[in-house]
Amino acid sequence: MQPMNRYLINLSYIGTRFRGIQRKIDKAAGQFKDPHTVQGVIEEALLRLRPVNEPTLKLSSRFAVW
Repeated sequence: MQPMNRYLINLSYIGTRFRGIQRKIDKAAGQFKDPHTVQGVIEEALLRLRPVNEPTLKLSSRFAVW
């Protein structure tokens, strides 16, 4: 069994196209994809790489006002 790789992605973004950083899950509609959040867009991009295991993201958000 090979060890699982872990990666750190440090990014910044202009949030005008997004509705927040964390994915919102609509359990009533069975909707688990959210293309309107940063997490949803990153997960969609990672799935295009066809990973063996489904990617899991842990988010931490800090913001600064300049």
